[in-house]
Amino acid sequence: NVARALRGDGEIDDWAGLVAQWRQQLHGLAREFCAGVASVTPQRGACHWCELKPFCRVHEAEGNPG
Repeated sequence: NVARALRGDGEIDDWAGLVAQWRQQLHGLAREFCAGVASVTPQRGACHWCELKPFCRVHEAEGNPG
């Protein structure tokens, strides 16, 4: 799942590498979106600053009603 890959496993040594990683991730997300994938996979701590809580499905994915 591309959304999980956004969490990042490795280090990027230069700007070009970072841009290449972003491009790859965005293309993957676009492919998933076009395929109808809508997984709930936020990055750790993302809920703290997110302003879309009324639309969020994170708690449903975790098995908590909210």
